[in-house]
Amino acid sequence: MRSYNADKDNTYQLRMLLRIKMYPSFVRVFKNDLTDAIMGDLKNICDPNRAFTQNTIISLSGLTGSGKSLTMVTIAKRVFPHFSYKNIFFFDQQIIENAHKFKKNTILIRDENPQKAIFGEGSVRTSSQLNVMAETCRKEGLNLGFIEPSYQQLPITKLILETIDMDIDKRITRLAVRDTYTEEYMGAIYLKVLDEDDKDWILYNERKDKFIDDIKKGKFVGAKINYNQIVDDVISDTKFKEYKNKKEQRAYLLITYNTLTLSEIDTILSLITVRLRKDG
Repeated sequence: MRSYNADKDNTYQLRMLLRIKMYPSFVRVFKNDLTDAIMGDLKNICDPNRAFTQNTIISLSGLTGSGKSLTMVTIAKRVFPHFSYKNIFFFDQQIIENAHKFKKNTILIRDENPQKAIFGEGSVRTSSQLNVMAETCRKEGLNLGFIEPSYQQLPITKLILETIDMDIDKRITRLAVRDTYTEEYMGAIYLKVLDEDDKDWILYNERKDKFIDDIKKGKFVGAKINYNQIVDDVISDTKFKEYKNKKEQRAYLLITYNTLTLSEIDTILSLITVRLRKDG
C-alpha cells in the first residue's frame, strides 16, 4: 500500500466503521490498491492498437466538497486525448447537442446533476437520448463521465467510483471502486490530483461560477432544446413555405424533428404561428 495519510475529522473513524458494518465489502477500500489496474484499463481504451474500439462510462459520486470535480478532470486529463475544459457540461441536452464536435477517444463530462430539477416537455426524452447515445457510440470512442452528488445505479455505467477521503498534503484523493454487477466494493484508487493552477481547471471553474450564478437566478440555461432557434430555422427554410395550413406544418415538423415529443412539436408549431402572425 502506498504512503497515504487521510485527513480525518472527529467523526471519521465512526463513519468508516458504520459503512463497513452496513457494507462489509467496504473494508476492501482500505486493503486493495487498484490504482495501476484501473488506470491501466482506462488507458487501454484509448490505445489505437486495440483489436476493437471500446469506450467507458464513469459514474463518480461523493459528499459535497470531497473533490469530485477535480478528481474527474484529473482522470480525464491523465487518460483521454484532446481533453480540455470545453469537454465539461452541466446538462444532458448540452452533451447531446455537442458530442459530434469532439474528436474520437476523448471524454465528455456532465458535472453534478441539475437534470433532476428539469421537468416538463422533453425532460424524459433528453435523458433517454443520452442513455441511447452512450450505449450505441462505442465504435465512435465516445466516453462519458457523470459526477453525481450521491451514488445512484445507472444501467449504462461501466466504472463506479466514489470519493472517500483525501491526503491534503500530498494532494491525493482515495476513490472507492465498486463492481458494476454486484455493486460490491473492490478496492481503491489513489489519485494525485491536478494543481490548482492547471489551466483547464481554472477555465472550468470560471464556467462553473457562471453556471452557479445562473442557477441562483433560476436560469437553467442549456437544459433543454432552444425552441426559438428551431422556430428561426423552420421559418427560414424555403421548403416550409410549401406547407400552408397547421396540419401540413405539423407534418413537416414531425418529419424534420422526428426525435422530439408530440407536445414539443405542438409547442413549436404554436410559436411558429405567433411568429408568422407577428411578421405579417
